[in-house]
Amino acid sequence: MNANFKKRLWIGVSVIVGSVILAAVGFWLLSGSITAEADRVVAQKVAAQETTNAVANFAVLKAAAPQAAQYGVAIQKLMSDQSGLITFSSWVNQAANKYNVTATVAYQGDPVPSSAGVPGTANFTMTAQGPENSITPFVNYLSSQAAGFMLSFGSFDFTNDQDQENIIAQGTLYFR
Repeated sequence: MNANFKKRLWIGVSVIVGSVILAAVGFWLLSGSITAEADRVVAQKVAAQETTNAVANFAVLKAAAPQAAQYGVAIQKLMSDQSGLITFSSWVNQAANKYNVTATVAYQGDPVPSSAGVPGTANFTMTAQGPENSITPFVNYLSSQAAGFMLSFGSFDFTNDQDQENIIAQGTLYFR
């Protein structure tokens, strides 16, 4: 009976240990599968949210399209075409006369033509002389308040000779 008991004990323990090992392996395989499936579901939800956001952004942009078209027309009116480069110097002179300033403009190098959605550019140098406290309002008018040409100034050299201010400015003129 002693031998039969030991045999049955070893068989019972082996069945229990084997069952625990099989359960552990099954659980390990199942948990890996569940983790992979959970990652896939999360990725699908993220993609769905991104798609929803893109559709919502598109709807907002589509609703704003008429207003954007109005701004596009306004920008086109602000920005001259390349032939406007010819009249830029006289436009600057007219503005200078309003501020009792004498100004000259000279282009530097060849203009860079516009391309799809990117305006063309022409670099210029402007010199101006005028009474004290006239140059700054004149430059401010040209760069931010005047309608007619879109331009930006990159550098300024100011000098003040007794009752007259002088400026040499480097800038860029934009055109369509």
